[in-house]
Amino acid sequence: MGDDVKSEAEWCQAALGKVLDAMAKKIRICTYSKSWCNVGIKEKRSQLGRVKRRRHRSAVTAQAKAKLQKSIQRAKDRMWNDCLNNLQGAEVWRAAKFTNPWTGVTMQALTDRVGKHANTITKKEEMLR
Repeated sequence: MGDDVKSEAEWCQAALGKVLDAMAKKIRICTYSKSWCNVGIKEKRSQLGRVKRRRHRSAVTAQAKAKLQKSIQRAKDRMWNDCLNNLQGAEVWRAAKFTNPWTGVTMQALTDRVGKHANTITKKEEMLR
C-alpha cells in the first residue's frame, strides 16, 4: 500500500514536471527578480563587488556594504508603504496580520493563582482578561 502511494506520487511529480517544462516559462529567482530591486540597488551591488575585487577589506568594504543594505531597506520600506496605501476593503484586514505589534516581543511565562502556566500570547491574553 505504501509503495503504491509512493510510486504514484513520483509518477505525478514526473508527469507534472514534463507538462510544466513544455508549457510554462522557466524563471530563476534571484535578487534581481525581486520587485524592490531597482537601478540604484544594482549600482550599489556592483560598487560593492568592485571594492571586494580590489581587496579593500577595511572600512571601505564595510561602508559599501552598509550603503547597499540601507538602500535595500529603503526600497523595501517604500514598497511596503505603497502597498499599504493602496489597500481597499478586506485587503486591509489581510495586511493587518503582517503588522502585528506582538511580533518580536518576548515575555516570560505567566502563572496564575492555581499554578497554571501560560506560554503563548493568546493564553497570556486570556489569563490577563
